[in-house]
Amino acid sequence: MRHVNGSGISDLNSELFQDATNSTADSFRTLLSMVRRLEAQGVPTKQAEAITAAITEVLNDSLENVAQTFVSKEELQTLEMIQESKLSKFKSEVQSSQEIHGLRAQLEAAKYDVIKYCIGTLVSISAVGLAVVRILK
Repeated sequence: MRHVNGSGISDLNSELFQDATNSTADSFRTLLSMVRRLEAQGVPTKQAEAITAAITEVLNDSLENVAQTFVSKEELQTLEMIQESKLSKFKSEVQSSQEIHGLRAQLEAAKYDVIKYCIGTLVSISAVGLAVVRILK
């Protein structure tokens, strides 16, 4: 498997086709060999060249399609970092939400305590008021 060291599909494409561009003579020899084999089987030269050109074009298109489906290691690492960042942000939001719910529960409990003390104070003041009224009668 090839090591991808570029930053995208164009780098991957250039690596996949590097052998063809760097060794044009080897590619030409391979194509010529294919034409000669077809001719040896009785295929006319023009047809052998056309068949070879068609096969080459299909192979190049297939390689290009395959290359477009790959993602470079750097792109994969970048996507991974983005996902980790989003996950971390989500976890922090969940934690904040839990803290808010905890604070709401404490606020509700404190509210009921205040109401309880207010009622107790009113009852106490009423009792003192009634005692004062009885004493003054």
